[in-house]
Amino acid sequence: MKTPCLDECENGGAMKLHSKIILILLAVLGVSLAWTIVSDYESSKQQVRDDLRNEADNIRGVLMATRRVYHHQFLDSGLPLNNKTLGFLPAHALSRISEDFKNWTDSGMEFNNVSDRPRNSANQADAIEMEAMRFYRDNPQVEERFVQYDTDEGDSYYHYSRPIWTEEYCLKCHGKRAAAPDTIQAGYDTAFGYEVGDLRGIMSIKLPGSVVQGRSLATAKRNLWSHFVTLAIAFLLIYWLVIQFAVRKLRKLEASARKVADGDYSCATGITGRDEIGKVAMVFDTMVDRLADREKRMTDALELEKLATKNLETAVAELDLARQIAESATRSKSEFLANMSHEIRTPMTAILGFSELMMGRTSDEQDVAALQTINRNGEHLLEIINDILDLSKIESGHLQIERVDCSPHQILSDVDELMQVRASNKNIRLSIGCSGPLPERIETDPTRLKQILINLIGNAIKFTNAGQVDVVARTVDAATSNPTLQIEVTDTGIGISPQQLHVLFQPFSQADTSTTREFGGTGLGLTISKRLAESLGGGIGVRSEPGRGSTFTLSVSTGPLGDVQMIDSPLPYLCKPTRAAVEDSEPTALDGCRVLLAEDGVDNQRLISVVLSRAGAVVTVANNGAEAVELAMVENSGDAPFDVILMDIQMPVMDGYDATAKLRSLHCDTPIIALTAHAMMGDREKCIDAGCDDYTTKPIDRGQLISLVHKYGAKQMS
Repeated sequence: MKTPCLDECENGGAMKLHSKIILILLAVLGVSLAWTIVSDYESSKQQVRDDLRNEADNIRGVLMATRRVYHHQFLDSGLPLNNKTLGFLPAHALSRISEDFKNWTDSGMEFNNVSDRPRNSANQADAIEMEAMRFYRDNPQVEERFVQYDTDEGDSYYHYSRPIWTEEYCLKCHGKRAAAPDTIQAGYDTAFGYEVGDLRGIMSIKLPGSVVQGRSLATAKRNLWSHFVTLAIAFLLIYWLVIQFAVRKLRKLEASARKVADGDYSCATGITGRDEIGKVAMVFDTMVDRLADREKRMTDALELEKLATKNLETAVAELDLARQIAESATRSKSEFLANMSHEIRTPMTAILGFSELMMGRTSDEQDVAALQTINRNGEHLLEIINDILDLSKIESGHLQIERVDCSPHQILSDVDELMQVRASNKNIRLSIGCSGPLPERIETDPTRLKQILINLIGNAIKFTNAGQVDVVARTVDAATSNPTLQIEVTDTGIGISPQQLHVLFQPFSQADTSTTREFGGTGLGLTISKRLAESLGGGIGVRSEPGRGSTFTLSVSTGPLGDVQMIDSPLPYLCKPTRAAVEDSEPTALDGCRVLLAEDGVDNQRLISVVLSRAGAVVTVANNGAEAVELAMVENSGDAPFDVILMDIQMPVMDGYDATAKLRSLHCDTPIIALTAHAMMGDREKCIDAGCDDYTTKPIDRGQLISLVHKYGAKQMS
């Protein structure tokens, strides 16, 4: 494809090179001719001036010689000086010669013999001649003067002058008056009193400027044609040389360039020589060869690229298929985990709930032990489910981390209160303390921090058969821009070998298979704890020696501590209400509260009804969402509407989402608390979006459930 520039050149849009050369040569030759003419004119004018000056000098010499001859001839003749012989005096003779000067020369010069004190008025000096005489008096060493001047009438002249100095022979007539001849004494009043060396006058010759200019123009005209012919020959010669050695080569180069522009790389310029055009042609030929080679390589590369693109498209299709399979597997895993969570949590609600209720009603030691075993194993199973769900959330990137102001002392106190029971059951001393002051508050996720500490301390207790577990907290780099809270958990347990450390934080891994058999567990706790610590801006490290115990070091970011007070306080820092205090407060917490329980599981219906009834609530049960909607609308239209609705999410006929949406569409404003075994990421948001006011999971926490019902029911009963 041709470029616009080439098309323009082919269509005559640009001036040809030889046309440009002709114009440039004509301009140069024209300037040269003009300069030559002006220069020749000035040179001719100078030559004319020099010639006239030489001619004037020759005339002066002749006149001065004539003057001397007249003078000596008159004196030597012995003739008396009278009116007839007066004309033989040099001054009178020169005066007559000056009058007749124009008759015997065509130079245009005007001659005069002038004096500042002439006897003859015809010899009176004019202004330019007076100026010349003043010049010679001031510069006696100067022998001649040649100047240009303009008259008041606008005429231009060149004035040539030579001084006439008083000599000895001049004194006879121009010395003392008494020494002069009688006739001179009687006939003149001036021209006496000169001494040898005084300026007597000047020889004055004037050259009209028009004469000089005319002669100069005539000379320049005579030279004009010879200059023109010379320059014309030079123009033709230069043009022929340029065409021969430049334009023809450039045309060949242009033709080759056009072929290259059209994609033909097989052409060569055929230009040789060591001049600049020859070198350009050589470079051009080399460039064309390289372009041809590059085009070949590009063609080969394009073929390879097409093949690679085809392979890439195949790979992308395979990757897309793999992605779809992976997404399908992820959805299947999420659905499986959600269903597993729901199916396990639902019966666990009844198992844990009824075991706790029965422990409060029996005093038989064997029954209590059996119930405690049921409760302990149920909580352990629930812990496994929670670990699996947490790991799934972390791996999918859906784990939510909040950052709020909280007290590290309070967190340590809560963990200490919770873990002392486990330590006491194994006769292990648990010590939780501080090394130096801790900040009054830090910015972190208190729930996740407690989860990490419970896991680390729980592991330390689990793998320590005798001895102690020490927990020490300290502040690191408090004065820097990145302060951290560091907590070391040290035990005297079985320890870990160096070979086993590298798999310690991998999912479903423990030190060895015997550990699982002896101590139990899924091997997820440390994996979850490490990833949670990293989410909190820190990490977990470990040092261990088999048979001598282990030290796990947890670090989390505290946020800026510039304005935070540092507190050095022993634990426990704060006191929490005991479980007994909570249970003591339950029987009267929900007096008169009317609760609609939408739950399809018979066991859970009985359990939740017993828990809420013991707290003083009046419970009505609906077996599915449709019954719940019907009962709620009937009761709300009467005199005793429900204060709170507990809505299970997964039910037959109509699930909890649809039932809640239906109630809200019927303008039912009764508080609805979602009660579900679903605990996956987003389940809470789905419940709130459906119209629920709050959310709690199964297995139920009696205290939390009663608190939620009281929170929303109290508003309705007030």
